[in-house]
Amino acid sequence: MQEFINKTLYTKEIQTHLSNVSELLSKAIYDCSSKTCGFIDDSIFSDAKMLRPSILLHSALRIGSVSNNHILFATAIELIHTASLLHDDVLDSSNYRRSKETLNSLHNDKIALIVGDFLISKAYSILEKIDNHNLQCAVTRSIEDMCRGELLQGSLLGNFTITERQYYEIINLKTAKLFSLSASGAAIINSDMSQLQQSIDFGYNFGMAYQIYDDIMDLCGANANKSNAMDIANSVITLPVIHAIKSKESNKNNVILAYKDEDAGKILEILKESGSIAYAKDVADNFLSQAINS
Repeated sequence: MQEFINKTLYTKEIQTHLSNVSELLSKAIYDCSSKTCGFIDDSIFSDAKMLRPSILLHSALRIGSVSNNHILFATAIELIHTASLLHDDVLDSSNYRRSKETLNSLHNDKIALIVGDFLISKAYSILEKIDNHNLQCAVTRSIEDMCRGELLQGSLLGNFTITERQYYEIINLKTAKLFSLSASGAAIINSDMSQLQQSIDFGYNFGMAYQIYDDIMDLCGANANKSNAMDIANSVITLPVIHAIKSKESNKNNVILAYKDEDAGKILEILKESGSIAYAKDVADNFLSQAINS
């Protein structure tokens, strides 16, 4: 996954365009910067991977060239994504993200939620400059899907009867939909319908792979760092756990007890014995292969 990202999505040409996106991001949050109300400044984007804007810019280059509207839309996408992270940190009661204190821990949940809403409003202000009705509708649908994904996940927290199909629906709505929007944005802006479905397919498959890899790392990384996995702490059941429960009946009670104790080491032991980490990696690899084919 990371090799594909570095070679395909973080090329020198794309990095040059990303610097323009960064400038627009700084301008977008000026109204809520430390010069006015003291809650955020452009450091909120300092460690951003800019993956979704990179996908958009890559798609634009594949079907033509990068225009100002593509740069504007890349900025809007990153604002929406960052807002979703702020909201996630509140929902997950997270104190750190990428080794930095979260906005909710520095201030409070209310401030983090309001800043997230502010970033979304800024994204829509940028979309008005592009003046593309189809694009605005696509953005609105994607945000609705992200919210639906959060609600669906919330309804299944701590539910160890969750199915793989339900899990795939959650990560499609929460993660893959925004990647699909990023990948298809260039075709929508260019009114190039011949490339639209292929772009959507790429974004979907890439997003599914990305989230499954991330869920695996949440479990494996927690064990390596001797810390609590966020998914375990928040009673989120992900693909490796679903597979382990399905593969062996006695695993269910052991997994439930390990979740209750927030014992990431014990859960990882069960997952490895059941071949569940390898299974999840195979599923993620398959999605990534389909993305590359697209």
